[in-house]
Amino acid sequence: MGRNKRSKHHGPTCRIKIDLRDIPWAGDRETAIAALLQRPGVLEADVDPVTRKAVVIHDAHAEVSELWNWLVECRTHGQGGRGDDASAP
Repeated sequence: MGRNKRSKHHGPTCRIKIDLRDIPWAGDRETAIAALLQRPGVLEADVDPVTRKAVVIHDAHAEVSELWNWLVECRTHGQGGRGDDASAP
């Protein structure tokens, strides 16, 4: 699994392990990475589509709760993807 970066960042970060089970697009690595990289604060993402786990490098100054709430919404409605809405990728 190689990491994919959105942009260069200079400042504190945090590493977050995320369970993507029950998220429909999590089985496609490229789609999942693209969706995660579009979320506010996400700087890097790596996804294992078999285990449906992700490792995200997040800007320590950004709200992790936004990412969490979006993932909950994806699970609840069986959708989610890129952008700020809950539309399919």
